[in-house]
Amino acid sequence: MEIAEILSFIRNELVRKKHANRGALKLFSESVDVGSDVLSKFQTYDESSDPSFRTVYKILRGLLNRPPIYLNGKEDYLAIPLVQGRIAAHPSGEIPGDAIESWLWLPKSELHGRRRLVAVRLGEESDSMLPLLSPGATVVIDRADREITPDGLFAVRLPDLESCAVKRIQLVPEKKSVLLLSENKAYPPELVDWHEHLLIGRVVWSLLNWVR
Repeated sequence: MEIAEILSFIRNELVRKKHANRGALKLFSESVDVGSDVLSKFQTYDESSDPSFRTVYKILRGLLNRPPIYLNGKEDYLAIPLVQGRIAAHPSGEIPGDAIESWLWLPKSELHGRRRLVAVRLGEESDSMLPLLSPGATVVIDRADREITPDGLFAVRLPDLESCAVKRIQLVPEKKSVLLLSENKAYPPELVDWHEHLLIGRVVWSLLNWVR
């Protein structure tokens, strides 16, 4: 592929993002670590511009939904896709490339070999797990770990199967049900029927921006 074709592809994709969703371009700028002013130049690219290889590389990897590869090495970290709750909650477990909002880099040493991970940002009104998890916190879910334990935190699919919540879980075998337990005492336990799609996975990590 000629360089002109590559730059044309970048320009068309950035324009598409700009018109598809308000704020999408800003989010993309942050995820690929390329300034919004630089992305703006690509949208009106002409032959007098001279983007660096590293800049083109970062943007292409972002557009192709690949985790960034740092030239100075990131072998001790694992790239985890950040998606909306409805994506993580989909029963198929598949994550479409264009659904990835960003990537989180977490130390492999802290993940103890866990690999089937996905990150979700809690809603700004999600206060049911206070004080343990604050609204807006980002949680990392291991979709391969679905063994229920009393001290565990789990991401569960809500009845519509299109959104998720973080809860503790208590089994109620005689009713073939489970209790969904919140940390916030303002939210009473919720008894729900057990089904194979209820559990998304165990919450194994959380991150919170303390600056609002």
